Amino acid sequence: MSAHLYGLMTAMWFNAYSVITEMSGVSKNDIGNTVASEGLSIMDLSSDPSAFGSESFDYEGNKTMNMEVIRRGTLTGLLHNNRTAAKFNTTSTGHAVGNWLRPRPRHVAIGTGRLPSDIEAIVTELGNGIIITNNWYTRFQNVKEGVFSLSLGMWRF
Repeated sequence: MSAHLYGLMTAMWFNAYSVITEMSGVSKNDIGNTVASEGLSIMDLSSDPSAFGSESFDYEGNKTMNMEVIRRGTLTGLLHNNRTAAKFNTTSTGHAVGNWLRPRPRHVAIGTGRLPSDIEAIVTELGNGIIITNNWYTRFQNVKEGVFSLSLGMWRF
């Protein structure tokens, strides 16, 4: 479940267009600052040939690149296309995907932090709690604050 949510958050919050239009939970000034738990790292694997959806070039003809968006809780950069890069006085990150307006990731990867990656070990670490394994029909109620509602799939106590 969290992978899908992080993918949505990356697509909606961590692109320069959303920052420009103030539809993001972060600002240009947040780059280099802590925006999440230090256990969180998010990377877009746009140019990794082994990642589903990767491509060599974006819709504007820019070479794609793998990009670390958050490193151990720190916002390291934003996704850019040619127009947003010009407004930020930087270069495109090759993320003109699906359209030329809003840059977006192709394949979001999330670091596991200190937790193991297999579900049984996570259940043991969690103890009493809820594990949600499906979040179909996620709808953001407030994109800027990250408030969302969802219909839950399987869950376990």
